[in-house]
Amino acid sequence: MEVTLGQSSEPLRQSSEKRSRWYRLWRKVRRDKVGLVSITIAMFFVLVALLGPWIAPQDPYAIHPARRLEPPSANHPFGTDEVGRDVFSRLIWGARLSIGVSLLVTITSVVLGIAIGLVAGVIGGFLDELIMRLTDIFLAVPLFILAMAVTAALGPSMTNAAIAMVIVWWPGYARQTRAQVLDVKKVLYVEAARSIGANAFHISIQHILPNCLDPIFVRASMTTGYIILNMAGLSFIGLGSQPPTAEWGTMIALARTFLLSHPWYPLLTGLPLFFTVLTFALAGDAIQDALDVRAE
Repeated sequence: MEVTLGQSSEPLRQSSEKRSRWYRLWRKVRRDKVGLVSITIAMFFVLVALLGPWIAPQDPYAIHPARRLEPPSANHPFGTDEVGRDVFSRLIWGARLSIGVSLLVTITSVVLGIAIGLVAGVIGGFLDELIMRLTDIFLAVPLFILAMAVTAALGPSMTNAAIAMVIVWWPGYARQTRAQVLDVKKVLYVEAARSIGANAFHISIQHILPNCLDPIFVRASMTTGYIILNMAGLSFIGLGSQPPTAEWGTMIALARTFLLSHPWYPLLTGLPLFFTVLTFALAGDAIQDALDVRAE
């Protein structure tokens, strides 16, 4: 009876530990006022990206030549572009591509990198060497330059730009995961699980992977802003989304030609990208501080 009670209480103990851990994380984030505000604003931008088509006040593709390059007003808070489209509505729609696709790239890169890094770290040997040398090749080239080359080879489009970003970002996550796995696989509880006959897959999923995720999560939160910026950069140079698509990089590329004649147009068009990258970077710093065990 005692064994039964002990076994039944184990899930409750683990659930209590998880709740306690999340509470400690929330307490740390709450103390960091800048981080808390940044995380809130970042979540707001994500919400705007999700609800863009429903909250945009006007049709972002409706052309009104008679209203071209109107300055900000009550009807057009960010003015109108070179063909009379409402800039504010286009920026809201553009968040769906600029932020939404970048988050998808981040998630895909993380999942792919974790899977490859976990296999390399657990199996080791020749496969580990092969994977690490492959990641070295990718990491030896500046990421944006490599993304440009891949996108140019595949053809300019938002889909190909996203594929290129995944290709250049997964090696970093794979190398970090592999390094974490090599450290965790040496600890006593992994050796204990191996000694009682647990197979490699069970050990990897149940014991190794959960203890490798915090640093990877921190890396993902800190690099999301860079991915958003790089995705916009590919569109800015014509390798991502193409006009007349409402996407931040494409819109900034079109607006830059009016920098001297209508400075409010490129300024207001670029502000959402600036604040989004800034808030994601600050939010990543806050998450890093919250997950840093040395801060306990």
